Amino acid sequence: MLYTIAIQNLRLQVSVPDSADTAALDKVIREFNDHLMTFNGGKPVELFESKEIKLLIFTLISFILGMQKKQDELEEKLREKTSSVPTDEGKEVNIRDDSETIETIKTLISLCDRGLTKNP
Repeated sequence: MLYTIAIQNLRLQVSVPDSADTAALDKVIREFNDHLMTFNGGKPVELFESKEIKLLIFTLISFILGMQKKQDELEEKLREKTSSVPTDEGKEVNIRDDSETIETIKTLISLCDRGLTKNP
């Protein structure tokens, strides 16, 4: 099926498998757009349409989705391992620490923002 990636002023159509989780794609793209605006002082970012920018956007989206999938798999493995470990009642066990991933993504978005936008 065709899926439209809407990054700021760009609309890129890609072919994705019918089994693709479009809700997850929508969420990633929405968050990506929010981060771009955040790093641009709350203003929309105007991107030039070129092969290089399309490739960069596809690569970043694929990277983010891959990181999410890897995180989900890691969490599932940790859940399996910790399910047999007794814990104190009423005490929460936090098995997710993705701050390093978030910082990496923010850095990538910041670099893209500086390299792909028009100068004022």
